[in-house]
Amino acid sequence: MRYNKISITKIFLLFIIGSITISCAKKAIENDYGDPTVFEDSIEQFEIADKQFPPSSGAVVIYEGDNDIAQGIPPRKIIESFTEVINKIHKQLQQCRIYFSSIKPSASRWNMWPKMVQTNKLIAEKCANDGRLIFVDVSTAMLNEDGKPRDEIFLSDELHMNRAGYEIWTNILKPILIETELRYE
Repeated sequence: MRYNKISITKIFLLFIIGSITISCAKKAIENDYGDPTVFEDSIEQFEIADKQFPPSSGAVVIYEGDNDIAQGIPPRKIIESFTEVINKIHKQLQQCRIYFSSIKPSASRWNMWPKMVQTNKLIAEKCANDGRLIFVDVSTAMLNEDGKPRDEIFLSDELHMNRAGYEIWTNILKPILIETELRYE
């Protein structure tokens, strides 16, 4: 598959897979995250889908931090989890590029935004120290001119994005994926 054919659905699926992967790996970090087996059914569904429609290789995209901050997990603990996951990936696939999509702002979690910004900064710093890690800032484009979350890109719960929100992510992430991954073809 050529990287210029990446669809919104595939990018969204990569975000979900990355998010679930992070959640499952968290068990080893002092159980602050609760029981990762709650995702067992979701993982099984992904495994079935992967057998029917194998995902393209080489593009790992991770979205982490939103629910973690909401659970009270401190930014340093999120970095530990992120580090553990990238180490596991790189143990098996040493040259694999890992893209981290910044934590998104949302009106329903606006009071948590300072911790999310701190986490984004720490992860961006970690990514800056390893050429295989790419930090992708999607959050800036999700803020209005007043620096608050854009209402029109969220569902009525003011937390989950609608199609317009995912299009913002795709429009930012897709060119970065294409440009970076084409260097390795």
